[in-house]
Amino acid sequence: MNNYRDDPLVKGAVCALEQQIADTVEFVTRAEATLANLPFGDCARARTIEWLDEVAVDAPQTAEAIKGILDEGVLAIARLLTSALDHAYGLRALLTDPRGLLSSPYGTARALLEAVLQACFILDPWIPPNDRVLRMLAYRVATVEGQLSTLDAFGKAADQTSRARITSAIEGLHGWLDRYGFGRDPEKRSVLATRRIGYRGRWVALEFNVTAAATKYMPNDSFFYAVLSGAAHGRGWFLAGHYGLDGGETGASRADVATSSALLTLSLSDALVEVLGRHVGVAYESVLRKTHRRRVMLSALPGTGPSLSVSFEDYHARAL
Repeated sequence: MNNYRDDPLVKGAVCALEQQIADTVEFVTRAEATLANLPFGDCARARTIEWLDEVAVDAPQTAEAIKGILDEGVLAIARLLTSALDHAYGLRALLTDPRGLLSSPYGTARALLEAVLQACFILDPWIPPNDRVLRMLAYRVATVEGQLSTLDAFGKAADQTSRARITSAIEGLHGWLDRYGFGRDPEKRSVLATRRIGYRGRWVALEFNVTAAATKYMPNDSFFYAVLSGAAHGRGWFLAGHYGLDGGETGASRADVATSSALLTLSLSDALVEVLGRHVGVAYESVLRKTHRRRVMLSALPGTGPSLSVSFEDYHARAL
């Protein structure tokens, strides 16, 4: 056992992680504060409100229903970001554990990645308002329907009273969709399961494609999802290299895990900050620049491989 501060690489990575968490929380808090006011400028939230006014002209009841979807969407994002912060703090705890843990940080990092990218997917400021509302609604439908599939996992031990209650809730939600003009394409395996939902010719699947989200929202570091999944699922190809069991290689060090975990956190912060900034209309570039300086600093630490000398502009040229 050893103190993480004894290794300058681990200490530097953990310091970067802590600073990034603090900066991201500060920005999210600032973005959240704008929700109390009407949006201004060319932001996704303003475009959504304009679209909602158009819907209200010929479908006022549906417009009111969509307002409810938007309110529920805000709550869903809040839950996702609370979960993400929980995992970020958990990642920090694992990286500083005196036992020098090598796999568990990656499992937690994967959960952090999924929570952040799910939030980015729902709030995506580059898509039409109709699609954004459908993504919020799809997340809600998946939340309700997911209770039944989870109950089924208990097999014969599943509580039948709970089954009846959940089934009633699902059927009620499906009736609500139909009543307000939303299309629903059920899964072949069950009429209670939904494959996708639609409105005014646009459709959104309930299944969240994490790989596609990683490619879109963190294009420079989308490979992280595959690596973290290897750790979380105990894949042989990951374990063989990570623990040095393949051809006598030494495997990953504590510094490797800490540095890569910190770099992932920087990339996820970039994604979330830009999506939130564009969604609510809050300036965000200064936060991205600060994050990039931290990224360059991390890559310049001795023993971390080639230094990242690319400029902020070139690094983000691949961003949306």
